[in-house]
Amino acid sequence: MQRQWNAQCANHWRFATEHRQRIMELIRQSTPASAGRVCILGAGNCNDLDLPTLAQRFSQTVLIDLDDEALQHAVVRQGVVDAPSLMLRGGCDISGVWDDLELLAAAPQDSDLLERIVQNAESPSLPGPHAPFDLVVSTCVLSQLIKGVVEVLGQEHPRFLDVVSAVRRGHLRLLFDLAAPGGQAILVTDFVSSDSAPEITTTADADLAGLAQRLIAQRNFFHGLNPAVVASLWQSDSRLAPSRGTLRVARPWRWDFGVRQYLVTAFTATKPVA
Repeated sequence: MQRQWNAQCANHWRFATEHRQRIMELIRQSTPASAGRVCILGAGNCNDLDLPTLAQRFSQTVLIDLDDEALQHAVVRQGVVDAPSLMLRGGCDISGVWDDLELLAAAPQDSDLLERIVQNAESPSLPGPHAPFDLVVSTCVLSQLIKGVVEVLGQEHPRFLDVVSAVRRGHLRLLFDLAAPGGQAILVTDFVSSDSAPEITTTADADLAGLAQRLIAQRNFFHGLNPAVVASLWQSDSRLAPSRGTLRVARPWRWDFGVRQYLVTAFTATKPVA
């Protein structure tokens, strides 16, 4: 499913122009002029990333995704195959439960497997000696992780909300765990599309925040991605709460995906030094 998603949008560089500019501006605002190391979770096709800029700005940029082929094609398209500061880590499961979800598809009522998924999803880890990073960025991959749960379990399953909540909480914790003390974590996430809210395509940029509030009030958002609930996790989760005083929530913007458009927001938090 992930590879199919990446293949469908591999040539969406032009569509993603504004979305990419917003993400790169968040990165610029969150790092000093001469930055150290950055980790990008869910980099995929990198249509939302300016790789030459990252390669120049950071001493090391680590691009992580499940789909190694998408990463390889991305560095070719952007002309940075030989950039020494770029490191690609494909085939990497950032959810910590992707293999178990595949098992669960064949046995959706396996209570032991479900419990293991919930526990592992809440504390995912990445192998390798590459952390910590001065900046960690998740680029619209959380919605895809949750979509995997939707595809496997379906929203009528009695443990559906437990698994979705665990995946969401675990992803935020992973961002924070990978960040160095004093470093920053940015979660960029889409939370609703024009499939269910066609007015996204016609609303003026200045009115997108109001539209987002109305859609949230109508409960028109992707499973587990109500921005208000995501923001509250930074205050209620014991591993994230120390950052709550620094949390910044971006005004929503539009991501043109060609066949549909998404509303996107971002959460930026600083990891305490001590």
